[in-house]
Amino acid sequence: MPDDPTPDVIDGARFLKMSRQDAMREVGIKSEADYARAYKDVEQVVKANRNNQASIVIKRAGRPVIDVQ
Repeated sequence: MPDDPTPDVIDGARFLKMSRQDAMREVGIKSEADYARAYKDVEQVVKANRNNQASIVIKRAGRPVIDVQ
């Protein structure tokens, strides 16, 4: 599976591995507080989903999601 299934979203596990600056830019986060909250939330969901086949994705800011399966 590619890192990002569509240009509208970013893979949650990939987001967690990115530098803070890159992650904030990729998803359009403006503040450190918002990044910290998003990171914590994504981390919890990715950990809870380890044994599942579902992908955890984050919608990029300003991008419409065109393909939802």
